[in-house]
Amino acid sequence: MDRHRPRRPPSLALGAPLLALALVGCGGAQPGETPDVLVPAATDLTVLHDEGDGLPVEWTLSCDAPGGPQGDHPDPSGACEDLAAVPPGEDPFAPLPDDAVCTEQYGGPQTAAVTGSWRGGQVDATLDRTDGCGISRWDAVGRLLPGGGGVRDVDPGLDPGIAPGPAPDLDPGTPGAPTGAGGPEAPVASPS
Repeated sequence: MDRHRPRRPPSLALGAPLLALALVGCGGAQPGETPDVLVPAATDLTVLHDEGDGLPVEWTLSCDAPGGPQGDHPDPSGACEDLAAVPPGEDPFAPLPDDAVCTEQYGGPQTAAVTGSWRGGQVDATLDRTDGCGISRWDAVGRLLPGGGGVRDVDPGLDPGIAPGPAPDLDPGTPGAPTGAGGPEAPVASPS
């Protein structure tokens, strides 16, 4: 044995054969082919949900458990179904960009802290309903956040920002028209 030749540590010497052995058992797909079985990425979440009353409730949710969705979430099957329906490439848990422009509308005092993993990626998000961006993010996760206006809590035929019913008649001369600027109390210009 040459004394000047460095020895490989035993872990490296064993690593290559073990890696080759592990790769042999990874499936029958040839290079460029799709494997026969795709294993879904894990979804395991913890949700700390507050309706705005200062009494948060914690739920757990596991969508990829043997036997189907599990956890103490009020609707684990519905929440997992809605999360699975999020289109590929969209991430409702991603932070908003610094230059996001959000409408100034208030959707309610609800908040939720969501941690864990979704589609194999780490989640550490805080969601609220304090502006249009927050409402959109909240609604994007559907039944994961029940009781606060998730997409399943809204009639799908209605725009949640528009009250149901006929449009008001804004002609100031019409009885029952809204009061205030342009209403019955406001001076009405006579046509000349």
